[in-house]
Amino acid sequence: MIAEHIPSARAASAPVPPALSSILLKADFWPLFGAQACGAFNDNFFRSALLAYLAFGQLDLDETQKSILGSSAMGLMMLPFFLFSSLAGELADRLRKSSLLKIVKASEVFIMLGASFFFIQGQIYALLLILFCMGAQSAFFGPLKYGLLPEVLTEEQLIGGNGLVEASTFLSIVLGSLAGSWLGAQSMGVELFLPAALPFAALLGLLFMLKQPISLQKREDIHIHPQIWRSTWEIIASVKGRPDMWLVILGISWFWAVGGILLTQLPVLCSSSLGGTPAVNAFLVTSLALGIALGALAAQALLQGRVNTDLTPVSSILLTLGGMSLFLCVRSLPQTAPGSVTLEIFFSHWVYLRLALSCLLLSLAGGLFVVPLNAFLQHRARPEERARVIAANNILNSLFIVLGSLCVILLTGLGAGLSAIFAFVGISALPVMFIALYLRFDAPLYQLMRLIYRPQVSGLEYLEKVRQGPALVIPNHSAFLDVAMLVAYIPRPLSFAIDVQWAKAWWVRPFVRVFKCIPVNPTQPAALRRLVAALKQGEMVVIFPEGRITHTGGLMKIYEGTGLIAAKSETAILPVVINGVQHTLLGRMRSLLRRPPRRPKVSMRIMPPIYPASGPDENKPTGRRRGCPDIYEIMLQSRFAAADIHKNLWRALHDEAVRCGPKLPILEDRQRRPLTYAALIRQAALLGRRLQDLPDTQVGVLLPGSIAGAAAFFALWAGGRTAVPLHYSLGPDFLAAALKTAGLKTIITSREFLEEADLSASAAKLPVELIMLEDQRFSPADNLTAHRWPGRPAPPDHPALVFIRPQKAGGLKSISLSHCRLLANIHQTACMIENNEDDILFNPMPWHSAFGLNTGLLFPLLRGLKSLQYPYPQQAKVIPELIYDSKAGLVLGADEAALLWGMNAHPYDFFNVRFMLLNGPIRRETFELYTQKLSLRLFSGLALDEAASLLCLNTRMRSRYGSCGHLLPGVQTRLESVPDKPYGQLWAKGPNIAAEDWLDTGLQARCDADGFIWIDTPEG
Repeated sequence: MIAEHIPSARAASAPVPPALSSILLKADFWPLFGAQACGAFNDNFFRSALLAYLAFGQLDLDETQKSILGSSAMGLMMLPFFLFSSLAGELADRLRKSSLLKIVKASEVFIMLGASFFFIQGQIYALLLILFCMGAQSAFFGPLKYGLLPEVLTEEQLIGGNGLVEASTFLSIVLGSLAGSWLGAQSMGVELFLPAALPFAALLGLLFMLKQPISLQKREDIHIHPQIWRSTWEIIASVKGRPDMWLVILGISWFWAVGGILLTQLPVLCSSSLGGTPAVNAFLVTSLALGIALGALAAQALLQGRVNTDLTPVSSILLTLGGMSLFLCVRSLPQTAPGSVTLEIFFSHWVYLRLALSCLLLSLAGGLFVVPLNAFLQHRARPEERARVIAANNILNSLFIVLGSLCVILLTGLGAGLSAIFAFVGISALPVMFIALYLRFDAPLYQLMRLIYRPQVSGLEYLEKVRQGPALVIPNHSAFLDVAMLVAYIPRPLSFAIDVQWAKAWWVRPFVRVFKCIPVNPTQPAALRRLVAALKQGEMVVIFPEGRITHTGGLMKIYEGTGLIAAKSETAILPVVINGVQHTLLGRMRSLLRRPPRRPKVSMRIMPPIYPASGPDENKPTGRRRGCPDIYEIMLQSRFAAADIHKNLWRALHDEAVRCGPKLPILEDRQRRPLTYAALIRQAALLGRRLQDLPDTQVGVLLPGSIAGAAAFFALWAGGRTAVPLHYSLGPDFLAAALKTAGLKTIITSREFLEEADLSASAAKLPVELIMLEDQRFSPADNLTAHRWPGRPAPPDHPALVFIRPQKAGGLKSISLSHCRLLANIHQTACMIENNEDDILFNPMPWHSAFGLNTGLLFPLLRGLKSLQYPYPQQAKVIPELIYDSKAGLVLGADEAALLWGMNAHPYDFFNVRFMLLNGPIRRETFELYTQKLSLRLFSGLALDEAASLLCLNTRMRSRYGSCGHLLPGVQTRLESVPDKPYGQLWAKGPNIAAEDWLDTGLQARCDADGFIWIDTPEG
């Protein structure tokens, strides 16, 4: 069951809570604040003095009589709330509140004068009558006070104002209880100090109230019922019809009933069972009141100005634990003589300290419990009925307190001791806890998520667009924790579609009873009608389109029924991307992977709502499909939009090392010596610090695919420089022209590579400085301090790579790619290709192209995949053996080279290859060779340097032989017609494209009805 009765009001984004000082200094708040503080002090000063007088005074009463009189005193003080609260509420709503408050505070002065006289006379029963009068005065003051607060405070100030009021109230309770408990037990206090202090405190409260500005005008339309009982019943009945406020009032009333029992029984416990002195009693009462004050302030800090009931379940659990702990403490108290336990003895024994800590825990939880509920009640009540709602709350509060007192009297009359009374307090908290958890189970989930996983949640502002009305939520299914994430952070009741077979599982049944679930049988069409009906009734329905938890880390098969439901209901689609939970203990990926990430970063991003264009044609299957939104495409685009691409590559490498573990082997070259993240970062930092004084902003890299080459690239990026990978296979003339085009003055290379590529003589003639990696020697001190070098990485939009390419018309052109464009293509590729941290990628493609460098090197490094870099794709006999030996699951290549690999491969060499991606269209000869001989399906894509590598590709989800596949998420294309040709000029735009606007790719292509891109090739 979803929390429909006490709905969450968690804001889409947490507002900045107003400063308490600004609230306190408001001209129409501080007089009320001071008057209610004086009133709270006087009430508790008088009541505590009376209770202490009963417990410690020279009265001929036994323990049973003291317990009954103490409970009667609390009942007498609360009885006026039940009798007069309805009248008080009607008067407060009808008349001007500021004027009534002054009259009420003036009456308090006369009541306290009577209390002073009867204390001097020692008339205990007359003092009980005065206590009744004080209760009547408070019954009229409460609706006025809480009804005036929303008039003088804004919604953002309401929690803070209530916190200040509650904190000052309970601070006054502390001081009043402390002073009253002390003076009431002293003969001189009863005869002298109490009679003087009581009228003085009342007079001070009146002086504060005289400074209160005039409040809103009176409302003549509100009727005053002459029959108090009828008015009381009507007020209660009116609130009972509002389930949200009714349950809140019941919770507040239970709290005050328990508080009343504790306040009346603690002095009896202290004097009888504990054998404590009046100082010990004062300390216990102070601990109880101080805890509530601290809880009130803590509620303001935790909720940060939001008016909701999020703290109710957690505080109810703490209340239950505190009540049980208090009962166990009372039960274990040793029998001692009255007055033998002083404060010194009390603090020196754990059994007594545990009693004080239990009181503090119980009262602290009480402050967390009651302050948000009071603010929620005031906020939910309409202005014209607010005082009467507060009056109904006071009526129920007093009724519960009276009933609590009667229960204590009944238990005492039946011969039950104090331990039984405190056991009753602890047991009464259990149903409150279960009800709070049942109705607001999302609140503890929210707190647990923040405590355990600290998820990064974004996009909450889009929930405002679907706060009212139906919405279809389509999250990816990463782990069992997905449901908890959605319930915790989406502040609306959710209905979950669940397979009927799963709903029958024994461990799922309890959750089905708590969450609102709609069992769905995929084989029956009626199942879709139930979901459509729920949406048309305005519900927010959650459907996991994948139908199962991911086994790959990426999207699983998407069921088309989700799109049909969205189209038939014509409701908003709200995509949600959950990431990181698949690597937690509640995700399946952690058990499937040999090397799961050490520190998975849990995140949830809510995407903007999508509205289907129109409903489907029910009479035509093709029309039904065309009318349905493409859920797979929506989820694909959402996964990419949720990725963080606004960082530089150096920082991205560090982040991935933290996530996967710095000691994880991540990179190999032809030497077959694995390198860890930590070693790669250290090598890059050593070289980057050595090059930090280099004046050039662009540096050429003349290296093959190797560990040293990878360290060189990251060393340049760590220093904020741009790397220019040079195409060494085109000869010395091209190198010289490339240097001139890029304006290079420095090249990083190695003698071993130059000799192997027969470039030593040509390189020596180049008009640049050659930095040889063999000449870079580092001392042990350099190695030890390498991790301290912070680097000077460039902003994400700064160029990271510049490729030099020959043009068809002659000459060379440079293609500049920023850090964020390269990262964008990495995340786009990750959305399309199934990949996880156990995968091994084999890359034989050279690094002078974006396909070999970004997809072949950076993609695995920044996704936690181990890769093997082998820079010689022409070695057709060696590569199949390397793929076999490395157990590679992902392989990159080109059609011509792949044909030679397949011809020289053993049928079992590619046994572990799951995805083999070739750049460009695949010839029939190559495709059939791999299909028939190696039982491997090839996938083609289109890689362009201008697109930071891949522009489109075929995948297991969507593949068509001869095409280059579907566009990567975030990429847009358009075709410009070419005269006398069926193909058009292909233009592209996207976050990975090396242009701010549309870019002419220089290719001619066509796009079929299903979205596949076909490139015009010489073979046709």
